[in-house]
Amino acid sequence: MRPTKGMFFLFLLFMLYSSSAQNTTASPSAEILAAAASAFPEYDSGPTFDTILKSGSNFPNPIIIPRTFDTTPGGSVFRAPSYPSPHLTRLVGRSDFVGVGVPLKRWTVPLSGNTFAASIYLVHITSPTVLGKESISAGSDIYVVRAGGPFSYEGHAFRAIDPNFHLFHLNQPYLFFGSRIISGLYKVDSDGSLQIDGSRVSETSQKQHYAKYYEGKTLDTVLQEALDAWSLKTEPERRQK
Repeated sequence: MRPTKGMFFLFLLFMLYSSSAQNTTASPSAEILAAAASAFPEYDSGPTFDTILKSGSNFPNPIIIPRTFDTTPGGSVFRAPSYPSPHLTRLVGRSDFVGVGVPLKRWTVPLSGNTFAASIYLVHITSPTVLGKESISAGSDIYVVRAGGPFSYEGHAFRAIDPNFHLFHLNQPYLFFGSRIISGLYKVDSDGSLQIDGSRVSETSQKQHYAKYYEGKTLDTVLQEALDAWSLKTEPERRQK
């Protein structure tokens, strides 16, 4: 059924784009959907979907909404070699959990301002979280939300994209650096995930300085560096106890 403007909130909750999945039927709750729709204010700007549709009549299929947001403060973080790297130190510092998981299913939800969208993934944690403020055991399922994704509005197909951040592949393992939004839902920024291929990792961000940094590195190497960064971060806290 074609959603009307008055029905858009129900559309947001129930008429979500869903890709195929294996061994699960778990759908996000209304609380998860609402939190995800508000998770990326940095992307939620520009013309609304209605404004775009009012601007003409002949639209491409899908209508592309490109937007990017650089989470790197002050440009490149790789001006001088150091260990742990400033990049991983920053990722660890803002993460509530770091661990390996496999996305099983995806839903795309428009952001609350109706200018962009975010994708919610049901992620199966395959190994215990290695560090962070929250402990998530192997075998648990969580939701991860990231910017971008395909959706439908007023009978038109849209695709919100961050050119530097491709969508996650289902059934492919990733190392996630997640920030807790609400219980069970974690936000992953464009530089907050690594794709795992055997023992190797690769950056999901298309920014060349990130890709070059991880070139040739193994998962074990990155995890050890992340652990060392976490130790440096928490050392002052331990000394105060």
